Formats: sequence, C-alpha cells, structure tokens
Amino acid sequence: MIIYDLETYPNCFTCCAVSHDRDDLFVWEISDRRDDWASLREWLAALSTHQIEMVGYNNIGFDYPILHGLMNRSFAPTAAGIYSYVERLIASQGNDRWSFQVWPSDRLIPQIDLYKIHHFDNQARRTSLKALQFAMRSESVEDLPIPVGTVLTHEQMDDLIEYNKHDVYETRRFLDHSAAAVAFRRDLALDGDRLNWSDKKIGEQMLAQTLGRKLTHAWSDAQGRSVPRQTPRASIALGELILPVVQFEREEFRRIRDWFATQVITETKGVFDDVHATLDGFRFDFGTGGIHGSVERRAFHADADHDIIDVDVTSLYPSIAIVNNLAPAHLGGVFVETYTSMKRKRLEYAKGSPENAALKLALNGAYGDSNNKYSFMFDPAFTMQITINGQLMLCMLAERLVAIHGVELIQINTDGITARVAKSARAAFAVACAAWETDTRLDLESVDYRRMWVRDVNNYMAETLDGKIKRKGAYVIDRQWHQDASAMVVPRAAEAAMRYGIDPADFIACHSDPFDFMLRQKTQRGDICRIGTTEQQKTLRYYIARDGEPMTVTRPPVTGKIIGDYCKAQGVSDAVYEQHNVTGVWNPDIHTKNKSIYDNRETAVNKGFLVRECNRADAFDWSRLDRSYYVEKARELII
Repeated sequence: MIIYDLETYPNCFTCCAVSHDRDDLFVWEISDRRDDWASLREWLAALSTHQIEMVGYNNIGFDYPILHGLMNRSFAPTAAGIYSYVERLIASQGNDRWSFQVWPSDRLIPQIDLYKIHHFDNQARRTSLKALQFAMRSESVEDLPIPVGTVLTHEQMDDLIEYNKHDVYETRRFLDHSAAAVAFRRDLALDGDRLNWSDKKIGEQMLAQTLGRKLTHAWSDAQGRSVPRQTPRASIALGELILPVVQFEREEFRRIRDWFATQVITETKGVFDDVHATLDGFRFDFGTGGIHGSVERRAFHADADHDIIDVDVTSLYPSIAIVNNLAPAHLGGVFVETYTSMKRKRLEYAKGSPENAALKLALNGAYGDSNNKYSFMFDPAFTMQITINGQLMLCMLAERLVAIHGVELIQINTDGITARVAKSARAAFAVACAAWETDTRLDLESVDYRRMWVRDVNNYMAETLDGKIKRKGAYVIDRQWHQDASAMVVPRAAEAAMRYGIDPADFIACHSDPFDFMLRQKTQRGDICRIGTTEQQKTLRYYIARDGEPMTVTRPPVTGKIIGDYCKAQGVSDAVYEQHNVTGVWNPDIHTKNKSIYDNRETAVNKGFLVRECNRADAFDWSRLDRSYYVEKARELII
C-alpha cells in the first residue's frame, strides 16, 4: 500500500507518498520553480498497471479526483490548472458534489479512504487529521502553515512540502491504528467498494445483499439508476403501533401509554421532548432513541445484604421486530424471515470473526436505517413502532421490579435496567424477569456489579464481580477517535480514588505520562484562539501551566441573515426582520440589551487558569505544570 496526500495552491501543487512498510518517501512538485509532472505521471501509471492500493484521508472526496483528472488530462497539469479544478471541486460540495465523484468502477488506481472507513464523513463524527494527531499522541500536531489561496514564495513552498510530508507520515500512523478495520473489510464476502465502507454501511449492504437487490431497489428510468424502495409517511398514528402486550398496573405508565396512543406525528425528530413519568421518585424520560432514567451522584456497593444487578435485553431492537413480525411495509414478511435467519446464522460464527461482526452490524443497523431517507429500509412507522414498544416494554419490566420490596432502581437506559436488590428479594427479582420474558418473548441477560458510581444517566462507572470495568461518558479512558481525549489523567485519577481510595492529588503528582495532561482546543472557522496576545493554530495542543498565559477564543460579530433570524426568533416584526436580513445593521430601538451579538465576542477557555502551548510534545515542561487544575477536575468526577 502507498500512503499519500496532496496540497494545492495557486502557484504550487505537491504530492507526497510513502510505502506502508518502508520509508521510501516520494515528493513531487508542480510550481513556477519546478515541474515534476512527467515523473508523477509515470509513477501513477505504474500504480495503475499493478493496481497498487493508495491510502489517504478523505482521498476519495478530494485527493483522488485530482489525480484522476490529471491522469485523464481533464485539466492542464500545471499548478494553476490544478488549483482551478480544486476550486470547482470545493464549490461543488453542496448539491453538485456527485459531479466530481469518481465511482469505484471508474477508478484507475484502487483507493482506501480512512476518513470513510471510520465514518468521519458523518456530521456527528467529523474529525480532522489534526484532531487525530492529538488523539494518536503525535510528537507534533501541525495545522496548515499558510492560508489557503496564498500565492507562495519559494520559502513557503519548502514549508508546505515539510507540512505535506508530516501529514503523510501521520496518515500512515493512523493506517496502523486502523489495521484491524481494514483487515475486517478484506475478509467480507460483500460486493462493491467494501474497503471504504463504514461499519454502518457494511451492515446496510450485508442486509441488502441477503435480501436481494430486486427487493430492496427499483429501476428509475427518470434518473437512469436504481433507487431504494421505501415507504415514506405523510403522518403516523402512534396508537396503531403499540403492541397488545404493552399493559400497565401503575397510573403513571398508563398515562404515558395513553398519551402515545393519541399522537399523530408528521416527523420523527423531537416528537418526544419532555415526555416523562415519575414512579416512586424515579424519573423515566422517553426519547426517539430510547428511554433514560438514573439516580444522580450516588455510589452503590454490593454487600452482605444487597446485590447490584444489571439486566439487558439481548439485541433489543432486532428482537422486537423478529418476535412481533414487524417490518418496513415495502419489505414485508420476507424481511422478517431474512432478519430471523441472519440472527440465527450469527450464532454459528465465533465472536470476533468477520462473519459474526458483519451480521451484528446488519442486525443492529436495520433499525437506524429505517429512519434514513436514503436507505432501502426507510419506513418511519417501523422506526417508531420499534422504539415506542421498546421503551414501553422496558417500563413494564421496571413496574414489576419496583413492586418488589427490597428493589431500588439505579438506572434505565435504552435496552436495560440496573437495580440494587436485597438478597432476600433476589428470587422474586428473577421470577419477575422470567415472567416479563414470557410475556414479551424477549430475552434478558444479566451481570452482577460489585460497585457502581453514577454521576448521571450518561456518566457512570461500574465494576463487575470479576473486576472488569464498564465506563461511560466522562469516565471513559479509551476514547473513540472522534471524541476529545483531553486531560485523560482526570478520569484516571477519579477512578483510582473511587476504586482504590487514592487521593487525586497524590495520583496526579505521581503520574508520569505527559500526554495525559495535554488538552485540545478546536477553533471553528472564523474564530481566533489566542494564548495571551499570540494567535494559535486551529487545532491546538496545550497544558495548564503555573507561569502560562490566559487562553481566549474570539468570535466575529453575528451579521446578515443570522442577525435577521435571531431577531425574528425574538418576535420582531417582518419589516424589521427584512431590514436585518438584508443589511445586518443594528437598530438601537429593539433589543438593545442584545447588541453584543454585533460585537466581537471573547470567551475565556479554562477560566481562572493559565496555559502553555505544546503542539510539539517536547514543549511540555513538567516544571511548569499546574497540577491543581487536574486535581480540581478529578474531584468533580468522584462520587
């Protein structure tokens, strides 16, 4: 495999590449001082001939279309010609983005895109290579050193090449971290561009391939391509979706069931805002994604008289569909039969095998895709039927459990319940669970915790009897790549305090990994981050320092349409709205107290503490570290 990255400026184009298993770095430049096009063309032709895989980061969306255009002579192989093409490519990212897409069947050189594999093209998971450099604990976190669109001097061209090299080596490091994900995709028996599919896409394609494309897609003469079969809904009567098995004794839950039964919705987002029930002081919050409820800031310990039991429904959403014969309307009974056989087939493969993993993705992904307007699964009534019945059935279990003397609910969360159970009530607890399984035809699996620390429903830590730790939210130590891994010494110190009684100040004083003290600041486009008066790069690595300087982020004034929208939201007249929408000029007669939205807005970061930049890891200085910040934050997590 060849790892590569491109940089484009009006008078300079660079391409850097390195082998996966060797340090044979290649650098090509096309500029007003040098022209490597002939050599680059020959190299690309060799890769094409031998079908050598090229690995990049967002290369399918950006880098490869440029190389493809060069190889097909779609534009002049000059810095200006390439930059002009790139400007059009970037401008097309809205409705016209497909016009620059190079489909797998048309690619001259195979491509592996780590950005797509990790689903960073999803808005909620969007992650830059610079953010990954922080997450990978790179020796250097480097942002683009020169503003896009600058006509470069020769000295700046040299700086650009060094930056380009750095990105290639960092992409190679991320490829090493992604080795298991790439290997998993190689082993899949799936047709199509599977090496670049996210886990979600693999699940969707696994299900589509099993069902058969004739069932999942139809041919569209108007568009000249196949389109997914779907069942869009103008409205959904929720009362028609509630299963007969859902019955309650307690008035609190009957009220919720009756409320659902009267609702007719036209969209599936935000329809459950502020829907809740309180049972014996425990609040249950209902949401489109599932039910949630939790005690707050409490620690629980199993002892001679009490156990802590966590029960989860096995494959909740797939199981609800299977046992109740639920399916998107356009797929019908064939979907249920296929779905059932896939669940059985998964059990035939060992955990950890590619087949088991792919089938799990297919089973779990079907529910989410049923609310995806681009998917062949799309039928929002199916989505609502699964989520509403799942929540109500969990409430049935909660109702039965709290009726048992000696049972106290700790949490209810999407697909399970955690409770503190008196040992004298354990048999009754088991009987109630078994009866619920019989009524719903769903299966429960349980685990006993030795201890549990709960800050709230999204942030908690639990220790099983065999010492395994389950961490959520602020207590997670091994963060996913798209999550911020700042100051990881904080959850480590909090865990040491809760599990072993170690004072956070002592833990932090002895902790020797500098990367666990580093924090990340991601500054949005248009904003300016400063340490003292010095402007910083957009992705900044820093630490809290005793002799540092304060950090601030300055945001520009809100102008134009945003001002108009803001004022309209405040209830001003249409005439004033139009004035603001067009001009963005401040009107002193309205909302004077909110005039600050027209000014530069400065926000302190880590208020009350000083910081120092450490984009290069060797800039971290133990003698300057202010450990008091980390101790304070750790104490906030201790329950």
